[in-house]
Amino acid sequence: MTDEEFERTKEFILQQQAQFTVDIQQLKDAQADLTQKQNTLTSALATVVGLVGELRESQKQTDQQIARLTASQAETDERLNILIEVVERSFSGNGRPIKKKLRSLRRIKKSTNGRASKSSRKKH
Repeated sequence: MTDEEFERTKEFILQQQAQFTVDIQQLKDAQADLTQKQNTLTSALATVVGLVGELRESQKQTDQQIARLTASQAETDERLNILIEVVERSFSGNGRPIKKKLRSLRRIKKSTNGRASKSSRKKH
């Protein structure tokens, strides 16, 4: 190897070493950036996990409330059906007191209409 070849080889090696140094620094910077992003994501993930836990508890409470409302609605439906049966029986002939009340209401209405028509005739 001549001195000139030696110098070119040495220059090439030094350039490569300088490039490796730059490349390694860029990799270190990129690694630091990725580490920061990973830390941020880890923190965000912990927050999300906490929120999911809270949502799970809220959902349990909501499910319990819906179950209570469903039971209450069933009871209300049952009571309403009983009331409907009572009213239907009353109107189907088994409820004579209601018929008497209807007759008395008709009489009151007739007498009120009679008075109203007399008073309206007086005004005209």
